[in-house]
Amino acid sequence: MKTNFLLVLIIILIFSACKTDTKNNNKNNTKANLDSSQVADTNILVKKIPEQIMDYKFPNEFKFYSENMTFYDNTHTFLPIGWSKDSKIAYIQVKDFSLVPQVTIYLIIQDLVEDSIVEKLVHKVNMDLIYSETAVNIIEKYWNNDYEIIKKKLNQHKIIQTEFDFTEDIETQNNNYSIETITEHGFLYADNDIIKLDISIIRNDFNKKLIISEKKLTRFPTAGALMMLSPYENRVAILFYKQSYTDFDGCVSNYQIIGSSLEKGFK
Repeated sequence: MKTNFLLVLIIILIFSACKTDTKNNNKNNTKANLDSSQVADTNILVKKIPEQIMDYKFPNEFKFYSENMTFYDNTHTFLPIGWSKDSKIAYIQVKDFSLVPQVTIYLIIQDLVEDSIVEKLVHKVNMDLIYSETAVNIIEKYWNNDYEIIKKKLNQHKIIQTEFDFTEDIETQNNNYSIETITEHGFLYADNDIIKLDISIIRNDFNKKLIISEKKLTRFPTAGALMMLSPYENRVAILFYKQSYTDFDGCVSNYQIIGSSLEKGFK
């Protein structure tokens, strides 16, 4: 009798153990299924969102004018487009449009840290248009005809279109800055040529940073600079202007963009 009782007890214990294992297996399977589901959901969440493609409008022309200069430049066409958050600037320029019959339009994207050209689109102008339309009209036709290529390049470098205002003085949260132009005049090819040129940024504590220093210039009757603060960092784009004179072309102007940090280099 005692033997039968022990046998029944063993059978009951074995049955209970099997039932518990089944429950545990079911729980583990459920947990595994949940974990798989969560992983799937996570994969959905971390899936890369396509970057927004930006559109651009035809940029406004910027006319260089400084009270320190004696005339209003009209021989060079410069159209700034925008900035990127990683220190790049984009612009269109046409050099000496009214004087040189072989005209080329350049769309430039420039790294303002290294002052290197990272992208340049070159467009040769139809000679029939040069004497019948203004420079800005011709550039706008190029912009419209090649817009998809231009848009692709600007988006590739994450250029954000900006209204530009180059000035001789800017103000940041902590400091004020001004452009200082020092010229030495003398006879090079004619009277009153610029024979030495230094352009610096002066901070309100009177420390300065030399940006350009040139000597033995070739017939530059005038030169100067303006600057604009980046919307995204303490860095400026300096628009350096110089106008030279040649017997064949008369007065010829040239623009150059130079980048400068406002956080170092002052002494």
